[in-house]
Amino acid sequence: MNKTLLAVIAISALGAAGPALAADMPVAVPSYKAAVVAQALPYNWTGFYLGGNLGYGFASVSANVTGPGGLSGAASEDLNGVLGGMQFGYNWQFGQWVFGLEADLQASGQKASHTATCPAATCGVAVTATRDDALPWFGTARARVGYAADRLLMYVTGGLAYGEYTSDLAVTAGASSGTSSSSGTKAGLAVGGGFEFALSGNWTGRLEYLYIDTGEITTDTFVTGYGTVTETERVKNNVVRAGLNYRF
Repeated sequence: MNKTLLAVIAISALGAAGPALAADMPVAVPSYKAAVVAQALPYNWTGFYLGGNLGYGFASVSANVTGPGGLSGAASEDLNGVLGGMQFGYNWQFGQWVFGLEADLQASGQKASHTATCPAATCGVAVTATRDDALPWFGTARARVGYAADRLLMYVTGGLAYGEYTSDLAVTAGASSGTSSSSGTKAGLAVGGGFEFALSGNWTGRLEYLYIDTGEITTDTFVTGYGTVTETERVKNNVVRAGLNYRF
């Protein structure tokens, strides 16, 4: 009987102490790792690219005409039109500075016509000279220096410009007339600048301005019974164009 009573008391004591013992036992706390946030790398402009462009040319032409009988005069005209072509090049990026070489070739619709006259009282005979000018094509080979703000590249550019300039001259002096045509490829200077921005994937877009000066071209026209009329012209071209490149 006494053994039974002691057993009951012991069991009751253990039951009462159970919660307290459980409270004193260490509790496992779940651990959480800090989430890793992926950061995009800065855009890298290094590499070869190829693309096309479309734009508009605003050229100014200054001309001087001389001939027999004191014929002398100066005139100017605008030689405007749509142009388009392709470009290719290579960039090297060092930090935020980008250095590159680029070449382009353009087909141009820039053309204009101008007529000048000289009265008989001044030239001895009434003289009319009409010229038709055009820039069929041109190209450039330039260096580029830019500053990259991640996916935006701001740059200046300069180098060689070359292109064909054609001039058709028709001269009437009294009852006589003559015509001539000249065409030549001239070389000169191209300078400008622009913005290029990274699009989706390997594509980039750009807006660019170029100033092009390819020097003078001279056209001689012989008029029977009057003599030779000489015209010297100089073209200064302003090109604004948008382009799309694919980077390899």
